[in-house]
Amino acid sequence: MISEELTNVISGRVKEVLQHHLNGSPDEFDAAANAVMRELSFMGGNLHNIVSFTDADITTAEGRGQLAERLTEMLKQY
Repeated sequence: MISEELTNVISGRVKEVLQHHLNGSPDEFDAAANAVMRELSFMGGNLHNIVSFTDADITTAEGRGQLAERLTEMLKQY
């Protein structure tokens, strides 16, 4: 299922960011939280660009599936 694959890709990216930052002080934890927020913002920006570029119909299941597929493929490249 596409949405499950997208969830797995996002989860993997978040785990990578947290793992990179989380063995240390409160300042390092804050840095990790900020890194996660930047990553989520990056994903949101890319999703916005995909919607704008394709004029995808997010009101239909098919349109949402296509967007999830495109976002998943884009995230796999980074």
